[in-house]
Amino acid sequence: MMTALVKCGKVGVLQIQIRCGYKLFLFATRQYYEKPVPVVQRLIKAGLTQQDNAKLYPLHLESCSFNQSFSKAGVFFNTYSLDENGNYQNAEYGGKTVTPVLDFRDVLDKGYSMLQSFVSEDVCDSRHEEEYDVERWKALYRLCEFLLDKGYHETALKNKEATECPEELLERTETFSAALLTSHLLTKLMPGDNYVISSDFSDKPLLCPCHDNCGMLMKYGSTGLGFERLWYGHRDIVLSSCNSNVMIFNAKSEELLKSQEGTTVEKMEKSEGVEDKLNLPDCDPQIISQTITFSLYQSGKSHFSLIPTIVLTPSNFCVYFYDHVNDVLLRMGSPEPLWEADDECKFSMSAILKLWMVINYSSFKPVLSDNQISRLQCSANFHNLLAKEGLSIKELSKRIKCKSKFKSDCHFDLTKRKNDVVDLIM
Repeated sequence: MMTALVKCGKVGVLQIQIRCGYKLFLFATRQYYEKPVPVVQRLIKAGLTQQDNAKLYPLHLESCSFNQSFSKAGVFFNTYSLDENGNYQNAEYGGKTVTPVLDFRDVLDKGYSMLQSFVSEDVCDSRHEEEYDVERWKALYRLCEFLLDKGYHETALKNKEATECPEELLERTETFSAALLTSHLLTKLMPGDNYVISSDFSDKPLLCPCHDNCGMLMKYGSTGLGFERLWYGHRDIVLSSCNSNVMIFNAKSEELLKSQEGTTVEKMEKSEGVEDKLNLPDCDPQIISQTITFSLYQSGKSHFSLIPTIVLTPSNFCVYFYDHVNDVLLRMGSPEPLWEADDECKFSMSAILKLWMVINYSSFKPVLSDNQISRLQCSANFHNLLAKEGLSIKELSKRIKCKSKFKSDCHFDLTKRKNDVVDLIM
């Protein structure tokens, strides 16, 4: 954002840092581009008005085996389903149950509200500059830049001329998927360009392997995170500029998740009951262990507790959340397609807006309402499983570190030597 605004020569960097309200934002963008705002507004409005039934399902952990890497994590779970008396029942229960499902939009209401204001015609006159967070405006500016170059990034990822397999490069290997999606999607939706792709990937391309030969130098390095008494391993992509965690799978949407049905928390009392059974893939324990670990790691760094992890494939994405304070684990009920159903070479605007908000979660602060917390508090059962092992959230959170190597069979006593946390820091 700052670079672009300096180019226009109209607004100084210091002034942007101090005043980043809507009028100033429009002024700066209009000076840099030729009438960009109407074009971007139309695209965002299209994404907001697309049919969107994205739901978040609560998960209940039945048991966990710790002291494992993410890829070998022993996590057994079901959806959090309640009987007619409001008691949790697992998948073996023979009666009818309801699953208190949340709307994705409710959890990221700040992001959706900002976009709605941006596309409304009278927003300049109805908002005050002090209402806006500087980091949110940086994120919005990056979204606008991406949308103005959307066609370029689509072409870089998919070869439209190869009608039989336009996504050949994108789906070649997980390394290619990580490099391409980082270069032409993830980093374009966040302020700053600091990221690291795990050096554990094999056959790493030095430059972005896109169809356009953009020449972007790929950044690889250590992405290790965890604590040996809990879970540990190397994350696929770390978006350092916004503290986001991304996992890459080279899989089709139907292999990633199965579509679920449920009822919203607000309508739960009126529902006659919806039977819900999950058929989850083998990668879910890996995703859940990493989601929880990352959320605990962020506990001392964020003023909010609902932390997301993004699971991305060449064709779709999914979002998991863990609230380490209220012990709530959420997962999108079905994968969100990255591409339009009627044109596989064009981004779905609804998906782009969701990804943008989740990538910049530290600015838009996903949150559960008081009503949702009252219904779902401790539904994940993770705090209880830790207590049975003599562990605590507070102590674990202090021990989770970014490291390049982990001792797979360490046995630390968290009840002693509280000052030895420094021994685990590289």
